[in-house]
Amino acid sequence: HYFLNPEEISYCKADGSYTEIFTEKEKIYAGRNIKYFEELLATEKYFMRVHRSFFINLKKVAMYQARESIY
Repeated sequence: HYFLNPEEISYCKADGSYTEIFTEKEKIYAGRNIKYFEELLATEKYFMRVHRSFFINLKKVAMYQARESIY
């Protein structure tokens, strides 16, 4: 088992049935899918799903740049 303060998480990336959890210091490979961690962290208001493979800690976002839509 691994204990991690949610505020230390920068983002999570889906890898099939596994999830890569990124902090400023390390990458943790977890044996659960990304949906599990998304639900686990749902009470933390600063996490946001930005893609089917990623959710991020909004407190760690330094800059956001929108791309022009091609539609």
